[in-house]
Amino acid sequence: LLIHVVLLQGSFIFFQAEDGIRDPLWSRGLGDVYKRQNKQSLTLMQQGEDREALRLLKRVKNLLLESECLSLSPLMNLTFNNMACAYKKLGKLKSALQCLNDSLTACHKYNETENIAVTHLNICAIYSHMKKFETAFNHAEQAVFKCKDEMSKLNIELELSLIHI
Repeated sequence: LLIHVVLLQGSFIFFQAEDGIRDPLWSRGLGDVYKRQNKQSLTLMQQGEDREALRLLKRVKNLLLESECLSLSPLMNLTFNNMACAYKKLGKLKSALQCLNDSLTACHKYNETENIAVTHLNICAIYSHMKKFETAFNHAEQAVFKCKDEMSKLNIELELSLIHI
């Protein structure tokens, strides 16, 4: 049994059992911490503390990568997207784009489709800022297609739910 001590922002200490972290019930507490850290990074960016926000997000990203927990994969996507936002604010568009591409890679690796459209829209915004409009348009289209896919899945699930009523 491997135990990790996680210290974030000097105030949170969590113990993570390596054999239990793949269980969604065990990872829920960690997920809450990582969500709070993502929210805190957005607050820091709103206050103009972009470098501090990026530092915090990098720590969260590293912890998420270490955990390899499938139930935390939506947070990986969120963290990469927030990192891209911080890089964009710092004028580091290539780094922002790398984060977003890493987000897409993580989405495909963990079969995370729920928020992939947001990532494509963020990629669209970066390419647009770089004046690469055709590539930006392609990612905008991808976002629309992903949204349509998700909507059709929701409709199918809704129809199945109605059949069982």
